[in-house]
Amino acid sequence: MFEPDPRFARLILEQFGEANSELKVAVQYFTQALAARKPYLDKYDMVIDIATVVYHLIHSFR
Repeated sequence: MFEPDPRFARLILEQFGEANSELKVAVQYFTQALAARKPYLDKYDMVIDIATVVYHLIHSFR
């Protein structure tokens, strides 16, 4: 069993729970990409790529 690590817990909460967390940013980009899909197909690819990069940054943090 592992001992609790308050520093790591604080870092996780920072990344996933704050108002400007990376998870919130990724979700916002995905939402914007889906909204832009039909009217701005050329912008859709760019925004979905940004969302994917942010999402991968979150998962590479683990």
